[in-house]
Amino acid sequence: MSVYRLRIDKWNPATVNKLLGCHWATAARLKKVDARMIGHYCKANRIPIAQGAREVSLTITIAGRGRPPDPDAFWKSTLDALVQAEMLVDDSMRFVRQGPVTIERGPERATLITLTDL
Repeated sequence: MSVYRLRIDKWNPATVNKLLGCHWATAARLKKVDARMIGHYCKANRIPIAQGAREVSLTITIAGRGRPPDPDAFWKSTLDALVQAEMLVDDSMRFVRQGPVTIERGPERATLITLTDL
């Protein structure tokens, strides 16, 4: 069982509330930014293309004060970006097991995506 970790500092994926609460073109732009960010870091870290099912876990570090987002808020854009980067075969239940989402506070935003081959 192989485990791949992808850490992206100073970035968090768009939340589902941001995607649903804006114009469709703005949502498409936000998802495109997420896909490019994840795709770039996957290539830079030489994570192999998915051949089968993977578990995806997220650790989201948020900065500042205020109410943290719901743990499920980050899935939509993240899974779509991972499919586009070929880190997931598909985002259906057949190929993805959603692992835990941990939300932490820190001095600056960061995202850790853990992919585990099943």
